[in-house]
Amino acid sequence: MLALVSMALLALFPSLLFSLSFWFSIAGVFYLFLFLHHFGHLNRFVLLGMIDLGVFFLMIPIVHTFFPVFTFLQLTSPLSSLVFVVFYPLGLLLHFLQFGDILDSAVLTFLHVKTQTYMLEFPWWILFGYVGASLVAIRFKLALYGCLIFSFCALFFIE
Repeated sequence: MLALVSMALLALFPSLLFSLSFWFSIAGVFYLFLFLHHFGHLNRFVLLGMIDLGVFFLMIPIVHTFFPVFTFLQLTSPLSSLVFVVFYPLGLLLHFLQFGDILDSAVLTFLHVKTQTYMLEFPWWILFGYVGASLVAIRFKLALYGCLIFSFCALFFIE
């Protein structure tokens, strides 16, 4: 279904062929579906905690093929996305009640965090192999484990 929707979107909007965000979105949804395909039987709360981490790690080789700059602050992304689920509606409610500035100091503190940057670059041939292994993972759960292990271990090769 993802492939059909992607092809339909490309047929309707050919310029998406050159949109990196479109391909990243397809990859993210693919890994979300892949993760649910193999781990959907788990408890919902366990799955909620695992799915953000799983998709995050599975996307590392794809994202860092195009954007090699890495910071360890990125590892907080799965947690911050869960915090956002609470923060956004709370911020909206506080603004509606004319108390929108209450969370400003927390947001400003978060935005001014200093961090060291590193390079985490993947050559194209690794990307193609990784995508191939990801497609094999549709059928074989072991290939999904291989992709997860590769993505996690790639963090040890940061320059």
